[in-house]
Amino acid sequence: MGACMRYLTLGLCLCVQLVADGLSNWQAAENPPAAQVMQERIGTWTYNSGKTRSEQTGRLIEYTPADWNHKDALPLIVFLHGAGARTAYKDTIEALYLEFIPAEIRRGRSVNAILLCPQVDSYWGDQGAEILDQALEHYGDRIDPDRVYLTGLSSGGGGTWRAAVLRHEILAAAIPICGIRTSVDRDSQLIPLPIWAFHNRHDPYQSVDYTRAHVQAIKAAGGQHIHYTEYEETPGHSHKGKQGELVYPKCHPHAWETAYQDERLWTWLFNQRKGKPERALVMPPISEVDSP
Repeated sequence: MGACMRYLTLGLCLCVQLVADGLSNWQAAENPPAAQVMQERIGTWTYNSGKTRSEQTGRLIEYTPADWNHKDALPLIVFLHGAGARTAYKDTIEALYLEFIPAEIRRGRSVNAILLCPQVDSYWGDQGAEILDQALEHYGDRIDPDRVYLTGLSSGGGGTWRAAVLRHEILAAAIPICGIRTSVDRDSQLIPLPIWAFHNRHDPYQSVDYTRAHVQAIKAAGGQHIHYTEYEETPGHSHKGKQGELVYPKCHPHAWETAYQDERLWTWLFNQRKGKPERALVMPPISEVDSP
């Protein structure tokens, strides 16, 4: 009960301050790229740090459709960044802009949803559940409660698995991509939740076994609404590895680059509704390898 009250209190504080003070917690983005079509604001949010074990204030990017009237209910998408955007590594808003979904928005992609991109200081733990709670409290009836979606990559992929367990009852779907290792002990709670997971088989950073373990646990518990795409090789340019060596297209980043740029992912995601898991079966996965 204490944890629930804490989440509620944080959300209420954010909501009351925004209502009372207008844009005191938010500012319009300065000089967004010419290609960007979504409206952007930069604000802050409060979370419990897994690194310092204390409350922290983090940055938050909000994207909304350019023609939204701020009254009609929209779907909510929460995107959890990878480890490269954590403030303990790079304490800048630019680090968040480099993450794939904000970068895609800046290149001109638009989604008919409220898109939130929060930033944390370390690796994602329970904070994904916190931002979901605060967003639902703040936006209220401006969010379609049947279309709340969660996705993340790498550290944020692990955070997506974790938050999905903690808040499965409010989600319509989750898309974790090449997530870090997280516990599968409570994955039976994810049986009714539509999930589409992605990983590269040859990922040199986060073992493909981390995602396979979640898929296997959910299926073993009776889950029928989980899709899994495991890439053998994905297109793209080379990246530098941990020791500065070149890592070619089988590497870590291309799972999310390939997944997020596939329109079938977005079609599948927006087709999901809370409490209607059968919709997850409408769009078949684009897997190159059968689910384990």
